[in-house]
Amino acid sequence: MNTIYITPSLLTKLQTLQEQAAPYTVQFASNPNTSPKPIFTLSLPGEMYVEGTYPEIGKVLKNGIVNDLYETIEWAAEQGLTLVPAKWRGAERAHEFTDADGNIVNRTPAGTAEILAQKRGAVRMGQLRRAGLRQGYQLVSTEWKGEGAHYSFKLPDGTTREFPFKDFFPHSQIIHARRTVRPAAPVRPAQKRAPTAKVAPETPEFTPAAVTPTKHAVAVKPVAPAVETGAHEYLAGLFAERSRTSINFVFHLPDGTKVEAPWQKMLRSVEKILDRKALDMEADCETIETADCIELRKLVAAH
Repeated sequence: MNTIYITPSLLTKLQTLQEQAAPYTVQFASNPNTSPKPIFTLSLPGEMYVEGTYPEIGKVLKNGIVNDLYETIEWAAEQGLTLVPAKWRGAERAHEFTDADGNIVNRTPAGTAEILAQKRGAVRMGQLRRAGLRQGYQLVSTEWKGEGAHYSFKLPDGTTREFPFKDFFPHSQIIHARRTVRPAAPVRPAQKRAPTAKVAPETPEFTPAAVTPTKHAVAVKPVAPAVETGAHEYLAGLFAERSRTSINFVFHLPDGTKVEAPWQKMLRSVEKILDRKALDMEADCETIETADCIELRKLVAAH
């Protein structure tokens, strides 16, 4: 058996993709030394897979390919269909499915690209509401009109103004669940102290992003900064601590249970819940609450 030598730079790229894709696997599709642009294979749920270069695999992971595939599998089950293991080409493309009788049929996930776009539009409206609330703006518009459209918001002074969607997402980035940091208490010699009240996790201060504002542009605030050594971390209000037995985190849920998972895996699950909650104008779309715990545990287990 011949041993294939992998350069340090290629190994770094492979490890980076593996970390981003966890718990799914990424490997070289073939000998990386035989092509100027090595091809990687990303294994996905349902025995599906994606092949591409380092930038291509990184892009599909960033765009939420796993969530799209899970939605397709759920949609197929509702139709009495099963996705045939093959190369995943995206939810907008037709794929082969088997019906209850074992027949092969071609279908586009979610029925048609138009229906799929409407479904994603609802999610984007939820994300837009979350982004607006971080600026103190209440979303007034209720219909998704695309990323190139303007949407109405109620400002803190009571006035209503329209803003372009891209003022909130200048680089087509999605607002992520808050990752907040609070310095850990210093270690001191053991001594008797009077009981103290619990302190709620603080939200770190943010500074406006380096974005050239347009007329009436929104001052977009970036996501929370990197975590400092010895700090306590919170994701959407969930206290997180490093696992003692793995590289994962242990998340403390508000119902008293704990879930151990990679940060990105929990982030994807939390995002799905917060985006759904954001569709309810009265819901808290920044925090995981006790009522969300059952759904959160199911999402983490499914992913």
